[in-house]
Amino acid sequence: MAASRRRLARVPLLIITLWKRADARRPSEEIDRVAAKRSPAFQDLVNEEGGDLEAGTAPVGEELEKEIERLLDQERFEPPAEFAQNALLNDPAVYQEAAKDPQRWWAGHAEDLHWFERWDTVLDDSEAPFYKWFHGGKLNASYNCLDRHVEAGIGDRVAFHWRGEEGEERDVTYADLHRDVQRLANALKDRGIGPGDVVGIYLPMIPEVVVAMLACARIGAPHNVVFGGFSPSSVKERMEFSEAKALITAD
Repeated sequence: MAASRRRLARVPLLIITLWKRADARRPSEEIDRVAAKRSPAFQDLVNEEGGDLEAGTAPVGEELEKEIERLLDQERFEPPAEFAQNALLNDPAVYQEAAKDPQRWWAGHAEDLHWFERWDTVLDDSEAPFYKWFHGGKLNASYNCLDRHVEAGIGDRVAFHWRGEEGEERDVTYADLHRDVQRLANALKDRGIGPGDVVGIYLPMIPEVVVAMLACARIGAPHNVVFGGFSPSSVKERMEFSEAKALITAD
């Protein structure tokens, strides 16, 4: 009997425009409100601890030794032979070629990407040890991840498979992702977000996380992904430290 598959509907995203650092308390209150709605546990934290989690007790003695042993323990699983044979890099000659002339090797692979402006130098080592790869070139990560595949006529191919903790599933095609990314990118631009503006992403592990990251890359806005289990005060701190101009979350 085939296993049942539950489809997950698209999750509406909420864009919170953050205030300047002088008004730091205001985004904190907004984050508290949204986080409390996302999880009842957050409401208890906000009411009892003002949004702050209590510090845990560090392990000591025998408990500490066991914890250290657990962290240092290594478990390795060799890949199946069939899987290894189908690996993208299974020819030693490829490694030897890359080691012999790294710049030429990387330049050849860079040709597979779309460049709005071609690079002047593959590797600029004039300020070593601070190296600059493909100096002078301009590309867009979102365009290379999505548009070039849609334009090549393979938009109906699955970009990634997603499976939730409770068995929900969704197959996201390049065309689906391209449409959603464009919509969110335009929504960010409508709210005054542009190149260089940091955008926070505070979401559970859902497909919309990918949409949010690619939308930011599309408009040149650096993104800052915040772990979905953090307390509102922790989210607030990370937004302030990164000087984020907006926060993408789910209500």
